[in-house]
Parts: sequence; structure tokens; C-alpha cells
Amino acid sequence: MKIPFLKYFMLKVLSEGKATGYKIIKKCEETLGHKPSTGSIYPLLKGMEKEKIIKGEKKGRGTVYSITNKGKKMLEEVDKIKKDFYEKLQGYAASMAEIFGDEQLKKFSRHPYPPYPAKKFSLLKIRSLLMELDKKGVSSKKIKKILDEAYEKLLALKEGKNERNK
Repeated sequence: MKIPFLKYFMLKVLSEGKATGYKIIKKCEETLGHKPSTGSIYPLLKGMEKEKIIKGEKKGRGTVYSITNKGKKMLEEVDKIKKDFYEKLQGYAASMAEIFGDEQLKKFSRHPYPPYPAKKFSLLKIRSLLMELDKKGVSSKKIKKILDEAYEKLLALKEGKNERNK
């Protein structure tokens, strides 16, 4: 996991309330399906304190971190970062679609930003859950069947075939 991404993730967590390094690690694992090491989290927290985008407060044996106004302003810039990232991703998808003749990637590469209402629903939650199920040894055929069914229902919704959801 790249440090800048982790840094913004940590700022986002702290924008929702104070947290310890341990709580940030757990939140990362729950949300992204990846548990960063203490060796990447704590030095990053110290660096973020030096940048004055977060503030650490000693509480007992640990430190509780909170976001500063400078950190909040930095988070506001994330929309531009997301847009730039999405444009790069679209470019990569268009290249791969052209090379391999992949129709789904072609559709994705033509999608306007953002591709779905990200504020209402997080695909990261699904990704994290899929990783957990894989670790538990749940049959990939079962998972694929469920995802295929969900995809078909969403397609039907898009095409207006499900009148109840209009």
C-alpha cells in the first residue's frame, strides 16, 4: 500500500473523530481488507504531526490523534486527487481494453467521473468482505454466483426492468 494513500486514509479516519494508532490500523483492515504494519503507521503518524496536519495527545501509555485545521484543508483537496486518479485509471483501462479487446474495460474507460454514487455506497466494503470470505475458504463458485446475480439485478435496474425501484 502506498504511503500517500495511507496518509489520506488516516486523515479521513481522524476527520470522523479522535483515534489511536491501533484504532487506525483496525479501521484500515475493516475498510480496505489490508492490515498495515505498525512500522508503517507510527512513523507516518509522527511525520503527519511534524507537518501539523494531525495532533497527538498522550493518554496513559498511548497517544490519541486528532485532525488539525490544516489536515481538514488537505482532505478538501482529495476531490481533485480522486478525479486525477480516476482519469489515470480510465486511461489504463482504455489501453488494456484496446490491447485485449475487453468490452467491459471499454465501457469503464468511457464512464464519466465518478462512475457510481460513491458517497452512498462503498465498493471497498464489498472488496474487504470478499477478501475475508476468501481467507475463510468460502467457495469461489458461490461468491461468483452471488456477484453475478447482483450484477444482473443492477443491470435490470439500469434498464428499467424493475418497476418497484423507480
